[in-house]
Amino acid sequence: MKKNHLILIIFFTTCSYIAFANNNENPNDDKNFDCNKKTCSQIESCEEAIFKLNQCGMKKLDRDNDGIPCESICG
Repeated sequence: MKKNHLILIIFFTTCSYIAFANNNENPNDDKNFDCNKKTCSQIESCEEAIFKLNQCGMKKLDRDNDGIPCESICG
């Protein structure tokens, strides 16, 4: 019985590690976005707008503070 518990613990620990590693595989893979200031009309994609809001703190891209930047692109 203890052997089964040990096997389960190892299995779940391994699964958790794999899931964590996959989530953090490319944390800097942001398609080379930068924190240069842009207006929504200058931003090319929703991904870029989200990056600028979350990583660069450009709160002006989310005028109504609902967490969605550049609603003309992302909305």
